[in-house]
Amino acid sequence: MTQEQKIKIIEAAKQYVEDHKASGMSQNKLAQQAGINGAYISTLFQLKMSIGSPGKESVIKDSVYQKIAVAIGYSLKKAYWETVMTPEMKQMVVTLTEAKKSGKTAMLIGVPGSGKTFSLSKFVTNNPVNTFRIVASSIYNLNDLLFEMLHKLQLETSGTKARRLHRIAERLRDIKHNGGLPILIIDEAENLKQPAFQMIKALYDAVRDYCSIVLIGTPRLITKLENMVIKDKDGMPQFYRRFKAGCRWLPEIDKTFSMFLGKYQLETGLKKLLIEMCDNYGELNDYLEPFLREADALGKTPSEELFRLMYHIPARLRRA
Repeated sequence: MTQEQKIKIIEAAKQYVEDHKASGMSQNKLAQQAGINGAYISTLFQLKMSIGSPGKESVIKDSVYQKIAVAIGYSLKKAYWETVMTPEMKQMVVTLTEAKKSGKTAMLIGVPGSGKTFSLSKFVTNNPVNTFRIVASSIYNLNDLLFEMLHKLQLETSGTKARRLHRIAERLRDIKHNGGLPILIIDEAENLKQPAFQMIKALYDAVRDYCSIVLIGTPRLITKLENMVIKDKDGMPQFYRRFKAGCRWLPEIDKTFSMFLGKYQLETGLKKLLIEMCDNYGELNDYLEPFLREADALGKTPSEELFRLMYHIPARLRRA
């Protein structure tokens, strides 16, 4: 990493703290967000590239700058994919913003590739203070989910499930009492299992009107919840009742990708090929971003011929 890149990251971080100061952002909170020691931020904000006592100073590693860049959404590389405020993204931002302000529950449902995770990342970057995001892995059990919550809140992870849940609820209520707007967002919530839903219900009851709890998932989340309600699984009718009214379905994906493709100077043939090959925004990104990067590296104009060559697509074949 060059000296110029490091300075740009530091300046961007200073501006980030300034821009979000009104919501409680500080040097220490930025350090927590980046997962680094607060001393690094303090030192770097003085434009000092080494840390330590006199005579024992060491150069701050590139990894520290990289973590700061990720935390503030600063890209070190040339961007080949532009952010587009799609109807899906607008719905995400409106629902999450209202939930954070009101402390109410919400569910955001969208098909795979509709930009849920991308939109959520942008929201978290723009609302960093007291916004706690967890991605529910399919291999997570209840203990794993509790650990993630405790880790995000920087709390002790030991104790019984009840004690850990009490610790989480107490911290979230404290944030609200101190003027904060806490929001707990669980992404890929379709991976949650019944014990996790039961725990979330208990947490909701403990922090109602103090902290918003938002579940984000695919339509499979609704199918899973409705099936458990029909089977009268323990606690599930009560859980679904608490979240059902806050359910918001994202708009359907624009399969012409007009808002995205309109930003790039591409051949008509290449645009048509992308529309035929891609089913959603995620797939469009998976194809287009690497292609534009490679074309740039080769010093060639992005074309249908180059795209077909890169992805080994026969001239007569449209859809893979």
